[in-house]
Amino acid sequence: MNQVATNNAERRRRQKSRSHRQKSCNKSAAQSPLEVAQQKCHAIAVRSRTVAARSRAVTARSRAIAARRRAIAARRRAVAARSRVVAQQNCHALAAGSRATKMLRHRQREKSPKTFAPLPKNEVVLVSATEPERSDVLTDITPETCRRDVRMKLQEADAAQSETTRSADCRSFASQNYVEGRNRRCGVTLRRLRRNVPNVAQRRSVATEATHGETRVETAAPSPEEAVAQAATKIVASSYRHC
Repeated sequence: MNQVATNNAERRRRQKSRSHRQKSCNKSAAQSPLEVAQQKCHAIAVRSRTVAARSRAVTARSRAIAARRRAIAARRRAVAARSRVVAQQNCHALAAGSRATKMLRHRQREKSPKTFAPLPKNEVVLVSATEPERSDVLTDITPETCRRDVRMKLQEADAAQSETTRSADCRSFASQNYVEGRNRRCGVTLRRLRRNVPNVAQRRSVATEATHGETRVETAAPSPEEAVAQAATKIVASSYRHC
C-alpha cells in the first residue's frame, strides 16, 4: 500500500516537472531577447527595492530602540534628581532639627542653676555641706604650694618608713621621678584636687582605708586643709606604689 502511494507521488512529480519545462521552453521560444532582458532587469529592480525596504525597516526599528533607551535614561535622570532633592531636603531638615535641639538644650542649661561656678586657673572651690554660709570659700592652689605640700608629705613619708621596707635606691628613684615630672604631676594634682576635694568635703563622714590593709575607720568631715592634705597623701602613696 505504501509502495503504491510512493509510486503515484513520484509519477505526479515527474509529470509536473515535465509540463513545467515544456511551458518554459515554449515561453522562451515565444519571447525575444529584448523582452527577456527587460524581465531580468525588472526582477533585479524588484529585488533591490525589497532589500532597500527591508533595510529601512531595520533602521526604523533601531531608531525606535534608541529612542526608547533615551527615554528610559531621561526617566532615570529625573528620578535621580528627585531623589537628590529629597535627600537634600531631609538633610536640611535634620540639620535644622539638630540646631533647634542644641539651642533648646543651651537655653535649658542657661535656665538651670549652676552647682559650681567656672573655676579660674590654678584654683579650686571647696564647698562644705554642713556649713552652707561658707560655700563660697576659695582656696588658692598654685604650682608652688602644690610642690611644697607634696614635698613635705614626701619628706614625712620618707621619715616614717624604715630602711628595711624601702631601700635607698627606690627612694632616690621615686624622688628623681617626681622631680623630673613635677610640672606635669602638679597639673595632674590640680585636676585630681578639683575632682575629688569637693566630693570629700560634701560628705558628712568619710570612710578611709589604710594603705596596708587595715580596717575601715569612720571619721568626721575634714576641714578644707585636711582634705588637701589627704589628697596629697593619696598622691604620694600612689607615686610609691611601684616600690
